[in-house]
Amino acid sequence: MKKILLLMVVSILLVACGSKKEIKVEEQPKANEMSTFSVKITEGSKAVEDFKGTATFQMKGMDHGTIEAKLNHQQDGIYEDKVKLPMSGKWTAKIEGDGLDKTIELDIK
Repeated sequence: MKKILLLMVVSILLVACGSKKEIKVEEQPKANEMSTFSVKITEGSKAVEDFKGTATFQMKGMDHGTIEAKLNHQQDGIYEDKVKLPMSGKWTAKIEGDGLDKTIELDIK
């Protein structure tokens, strides 16, 4: 009985560890204008339809502070918001929410 219970627990852990959310940038914002930042969030091969989170932008090596965008669901795992980044260059977007915490590098033009 203990072996069966142990096997069940290990199986559940393996399944839980194997399903990680992935992020793909669909549209990068443009420098110095209000524009769209869009990402697609998937888990395995399925689009995530119930993500609640934000994207926080920071420019690498500069002190522009942080710029936050609320990621709003559009369709098929696509989440977006409008954002205005003050200049071109290397930026990071930290995506956080619903157990997801991932930083993406962006080259804004």
